[in-house]
Amino acid sequence: MTSMTTSRMGSFDVIITSNVHAQVAPTYGLPVLTHAPRSSSATRYMQILPGGAQEQ
Repeated sequence: MTSMTTSRMGSFDVIITSNVHAQVAPTYGLPVLTHAPRSSSATRYMQILPGGAQEQ
């Protein structure tokens, strides 16, 4: 089963996972894309950004 992430522009077929990097990034005042750009959470967020990485 695939969960959907919804935005004002539509739906995305991407599951954003949670991990330690995503959880601690706000304590440093940073988004996960800056704090840990190679983490699984950041990689998934990149998939929903315009021009972001595509899942292979």
